[in-house]
Amino acid sequence: MIIGIISYTAAAGIFLALLLVLIIGRTNGSFRRLLALASAASALWAGAAAIQAAFDTPLIIPQLLELTRDLAWLAFLLHMLSAKADGSGMRSTGFRIARHGVYVSTAVMAALVLYLHLTGSGLSVFIGFDFQFAGHLLLAVIGLVLLEQILRNTPLDLLRAIKYLCLGVGGIFVFDFYLYSDALLFQRIDPALWEARGFVNATAVLVIGIALA
Repeated sequence: MIIGIISYTAAAGIFLALLLVLIIGRTNGSFRRLLALASAASALWAGAAAIQAAFDTPLIIPQLLELTRDLAWLAFLLHMLSAKADGSGMRSTGFRIARHGVYVSTAVMAALVLYLHLTGSGLSVFIGFDFQFAGHLLLAVIGLVLLEQILRNTPLDLLRAIKYLCLGVGGIFVFDFYLYSDALLFQRIDPALWEARGFVNATAVLVIGIALA
């Protein structure tokens, strides 16, 4: 439990530092605003997870904030990908479908989390399949697919400018993929992986900071 408190507190502090850098930065634009929004959502989620670990409060707040964090990062990646679009009708239709898919998936997950919290039901598990873990896993997969598309559509001479950003955000989603794959397989969250998650996110922020520099 102590490791979890330290882990998530560190993540919250570093995300707040990143948010501060983005706020006081001279450049502006939707890219920076969305990155600041994702940093703020991540800081709130990590802070709530630290409080939950320290005082054993209900999981509902960090769970909902985790979905908010995921949505913010996915919106940021969608914006990056759309900036590289060629403006064709096919690409525009694909972006609309992807964007709506992200929103619908997150909304369904939030409704499931709220339902389970309010009813105390175990109905998320059906024939050994936990839909809540599967939903988190789906969001992680969407994040990784968007990153792959960003890298695929970036010219080689520009890859250096975004590789650290993609490594940082990718690290967040890769660890989520591993965490929830393990949880879906064994029908429970591994406490060691859960506690390490804060340190992984904190490291990812440092990599994102290199990209900004």
